[in-house]
This record gives sequence, structure tokens and C-alpha cells, in this order.
Amino acid sequence: MKEWLKRVTFMAALVGLGYWGWTLVYQSPERAIRKRVEALAREASFGPNQGLMSEAWKATSLTAFFTTNVQVTIDVPGGQNIITGLDELQTAVLYTRHTFKSLEVHLPDIKVTLDPGGDAAAVNLTARGEVIHADGQQEDYLQELRLRLIKVKRDWLIKEIVTVRTLS
Repeated sequence: MKEWLKRVTFMAALVGLGYWGWTLVYQSPERAIRKRVEALAREASFGPNQGLMSEAWKATSLTAFFTTNVQVTIDVPGGQNIITGLDELQTAVLYTRHTFKSLEVHLPDIKVTLDPGGDAAAVNLTARGEVIHADGQQEDYLQELRLRLIKVKRDWLIKEIVTVRTLS
């Protein structure tokens, strides 16, 4: 009886471990996209007192989330900012890091819609940013964004970011 119980327990543990491994390696596209966008928010966030090398490294590593021909159209206070390509994006990231003391990006709601072919997706989200300016003034931003992602090999890369204009 004890030998039978050991075998059943061992088999259940083996099946559970196999299922866990399967979901880890072969996750759903929606989950992979959500994790990728959340990782982007963590990478875009930065705290005070970061060194120059750290800023440059973060700006370079941030570009790994985007295609080479990325198009970013964001409404910012004072107008609209259009960024085309990775070089312009990296310059904008470095400028942001020099302009602000810290930036914390939160994405409270992420809605992923997969295209029928399964190799592209649209993501609608709300981005909330907590910014501390160089003079110590704190400001909060809230913006709805639409992202277009494409699948390149096993990664989901952002091809386009656009501000969603809401009714006001």
C-alpha cells in the first residue's frame, strides 16, 4: 500500500513539473506580450542618482524592445512629439533621463488583441508616470496609449506607439 502511494505521488509530482515547464516554455502570446510590455515599463523607470554609464546602458537596453523602424507619436505638454527609428528613440530616452531626476512608469491595465495571423498584436493600455523634476517638483502623468507589436522570431517587438485621444 505504501509503495503504491509513493508511486502515485511521484507520478503526480512529475506531471505537475511537466505542466509547469510546458507553460514556462510555451506561454500564450497574450501572456508573453503582457510580460514584455511590463518589462518595458520596469526598464523605462529610473530613480535618482544614476551614473552616466548606467543611463547610457539603460537607454541602449531599452531599444531591445523595439523594431528598427519604430514610430512613436506621443502627446506631451506643449504639443506632439514624433520619434522615428531607434536612434531618435535612444536620444529621446537619454534626454528624458537628463531632464528628470526620476521616473516611475506604471501600467495598471493592459489589453492585448492578437491579429488573426498570430504574428502581430495591438495593445491598449493606460500609462501612469510619476516624475520628479531636477528642481524636486513632483508631477503625475496619465495617458492612454496604443501599441502595435510584431513577432520577430520568439520576441514581440514594438513597431508603433500612439497616444489615444480621449473625449474631453
